[in-house]
Amino acid sequence: MPHPRLSAPVTVSALAYLLIACSGDDAYLGPIDFGGEGAGSNATRQQAVDASAGQDSATKQQMGADAGALHALDAGASGIPCEIDSLLQRHCRSCHGARLIGGAPMALLSYADLLAASSTNIALSNAQRSLQMMQASSMPPGGGLAATDLTLFDSWIQNGTPMGSCASATSDAGAASDPFDTPVVCSSNKKWTGGNRESPLMHPGDACISCHSRGEGPKFALAGTLYPSAHEPNDCNGTNPAGASVVVTDANGTEHTLTPNAAGNFYLSSLIKTPYTAKLTYQGRTRAMAAKQTDGDCNSCHSESGDKGAPGRLMLP
Repeated sequence: MPHPRLSAPVTVSALAYLLIACSGDDAYLGPIDFGGEGAGSNATRQQAVDASAGQDSATKQQMGADAGALHALDAGASGIPCEIDSLLQRHCRSCHGARLIGGAPMALLSYADLLAASSTNIALSNAQRSLQMMQASSMPPGGGLAATDLTLFDSWIQNGTPMGSCASATSDAGAASDPFDTPVVCSSNKKWTGGNRESPLMHPGDACISCHSRGEGPKFALAGTLYPSAHEPNDCNGTNPAGASVVVTDANGTEHTLTPNAAGNFYLSSLIKTPYTAKLTYQGRTRAMAAKQTDGDCNSCHSESGDKGAPGRLMLP
């Protein structure tokens, strides 16, 4: 397996420049043999110094070209093979994206991100550390990866993390912006207008358990609203496309799968043992909560603007 920090090709000129840059403009470039006592003239000495200075300048120019090429690659394409990029997009970037969410320590958007040293184990790259977490079913939160995805990611790393030419969702050619950096909008254009009339469709977006704890309506162990975008106002209907689900795994390992109704509301009446983990699934994509939770009132954090560290609404992956 290649060294995690040197998996990509590095030119000799680039390494030479690193040595020069670390030493400053007056770097010692090695001994210059002027011969013994009286063996060389001042002109000879000056020619040798000029030659070294010329090498220094050429090296810096080459390093500039190398850096420019690397920048162009980073700007034009992620460098990540399509199948790996797709895996990361479906399972990781809801937290490890342009905006880090839920305590995620790093982004996983580009090839450089994946090859950077892990902040928790500098002997490993972010890709290698991510594989460890996936193999331990610690990531993504709430269940880990399917065996086929895990095998795919493992094989890519074992083969030396080769670069790809896929036009990634993270490239400038089709850049996907931060999904939580969006305006307030009622995507459905439908709002609850029934006041406090009891209904499973009532008050989407509101903190359900907080209201029901005052003796109004049934008791819920967990409740919330699923939306198609990140910042939707209270009483705006959410979304319930076929196949969308909220999967809650309690402290006993019991999995509860909840299906949003026509207003996007979902709820669980039976008591669960906390702390629990939760994830949203849709069409093979997952958006999972990074931390375990004890409060089941989802909309109290996942409000229009987001509270207590939440970036906004519970949003369809």
